[in-house]
Amino acid sequence: MHIESVQILGVRNLEQAVISPNKKINLFTGKNASGKTSFLEAIHILGRSKSFRTPRIKDVINHHQAHLSVTANIHHEYYKPLKLQITKGGKTNSLNLNNEKVNTVSELAKILPIITITQDSQQIITGPPKQRRHWLDWAMFHVEPDYLLSWK
Repeated sequence: MHIESVQILGVRNLEQAVISPNKKINLFTGKNASGKTSFLEAIHILGRSKSFRTPRIKDVINHHQAHLSVTANIHHEYYKPLKLQITKGGKTNSLNLNNEKVNTVSELAKILPIITITQDSQQIITGPPKQRRHWLDWAMFHVEPDYLLSWK
């Protein structure tokens, strides 16, 4: 699986961006506040429906926009080409797969498995048991998708 292209609208300082990442490895460089982490945050929002930086999505929305939107075209070896989209902000919250509404984040997460490692990731080891179980549940869901039935 790889992301063929990403369109980002209204995520922090990225008012509008279109990126076509390499399917093997990508290196993002630039000055401070140029959008490197905002791009990674947008991908995280697409796969998890939340930010890894703040619990309030309104803090992520660019101050010139009413909502944010992240759309990605995905090449997946087991599926036909896929288009994932998330829109969040105000009364506009939607998840779409190939232009059809999706009801749960787990449906998108099956297609775009994301585990984000940040400076707070040591909490996986040193944090409270509930936090460790949550991370293990998320990782297990990606290894064994049928685990979702037990997890719920």
